[in-house]
Amino acid sequence: MVGGGEMKGVAAIWWRVSTADQLDRVSPETQIQEAKQMLEENGYVVPDEFILGADWSSLAILDCPQMSRLLDLVRQKRIQAIGVYHTDRLSGRPAHKIYILDLCAANEVRILSKHSPVLAGPEGELVEYIHTWAKEIQVLRAQQASKDGLRDRVLIKRLPVCSRAVSYTHLTLPTKA
Repeated sequence: MVGGGEMKGVAAIWWRVSTADQLDRVSPETQIQEAKQMLEENGYVVPDEFILGADWSSLAILDCPQMSRLLDLVRQKRIQAIGVYHTDRLSGRPAHKIYILDLCAANEVRILSKHSPVLAGPEGELVEYIHTWAKEIQVLRAQQASKDGLRDRVLIKRLPVCSRAVSYTHLTLPTKA
């Protein structure tokens, strides 16, 4: 164990990306490396099978099979901590983030974040709610801007929605003899 500290238990790592530019800025490898180092410095061991994550929208994270697996580890009390690069990797919806934080608290699972503090108690929940609410608005605005851009491409510029030609092929399925 790094630092020779006392062993506190088993931890999982959660990583998430949702856009191509995130792959460059906060790649899964970077998120895993930084979270693992932080967890080990805090006395946790991270089994390889507990490194979980996905290329998934933050607004639909509770539908993600990997997040379901992480939450099952919490419910089953198989981990004592979750390491994340930033708490915004957990969810982009305030209610979902509070649900995850409450589930962890109820099962005595600590959340450690490399790049954002995780505050305890009602004040901490309020801070996370506000932060996540602002993030949700940002994501929804970006999604709307993309839709507006596609609409404007067609209506104003009279261009096709996609930049390459689309070809269609027809398949003939064999009939049963």
